[in-house]
Amino acid sequence: MAVDDTTLVVCYNRQVLNQTGAGHFSPLAAYHEESDQVLIMDVARFKYPPHWVPLTILRDAMLSIDTATGKPRGYLILKLRSHILPRLQSDISAHKSLFAPRLKEWEQFLAEKELNNEELEFKTVSAIFTAIFMGYIMFCDFFEICQNEEGEDECSNNCSNVQSMKPTNSSENICRKIQSLNTASYFTSISLCALLLAWPLQETSERERILKIRLENDLNKLDDKSLAKIMTIRRQIQQISSACKTDLKSVMDS
Repeated sequence: MAVDDTTLVVCYNRQVLNQTGAGHFSPLAAYHEESDQVLIMDVARFKYPPHWVPLTILRDAMLSIDTATGKPRGYLILKLRSHILPRLQSDISAHKSLFAPRLKEWEQFLAEKELNNEELEFKTVSAIFTAIFMGYIMFCDFFEICQNEEGEDECSNNCSNVQSMKPTNSSENICRKIQSLNTASYFTSISLCALLLAWPLQETSERERILKIRLENDLNKLDDKSLAKIMTIRRQIQQISSACKTDLKSVMDS
């Protein structure tokens, strides 16, 4: 139903599902083959939490005639554009309590013993990283960081301020550089690949040390402009991680 960069959204008539309302849009999250049901992640959670629906019933709900257009309903596929990179939410005051535990979960995973098989180890790292952070990154068009007369980043203290950035014509070229790296072959999303490449790893465990070496080998293959973009993301990660850890410590001490 959904992968890192693609989501299937259905338009259906709620009444066919014995629900209140009429025309409605919601994404699908999964398909259960044995029961032939799909999991609808209803966007109106105050009315209906995520729920399973037989595929045949959803089909009938999608084929119902829309009174406004006189045509059946249907579905659409949303796909992340290939020339964009991630920017973590800088204003995370609304969900620090959700983000901070994910950072802890990632740190706990890095502290665990690595797998003996190098290929399986990196596949596992990529899968865990995706599962933990996919829902917490914001995708945006690639921007050039504006610089002041001294050549310093004007947005270093507020990297979410889109107004302090300007579009760059080289965005697709930079993303192609990242996509050519070995790390990118383990992700369907360039955004997640860039996020992992930018992650400020230490060497507190053997797993983290091995991962750091592997990612640095790929980073060394980037040109200066692409590497600068990765370093911008790294600064954002460091700022947000620090804020989340401080917030989590305050909660634990209280």
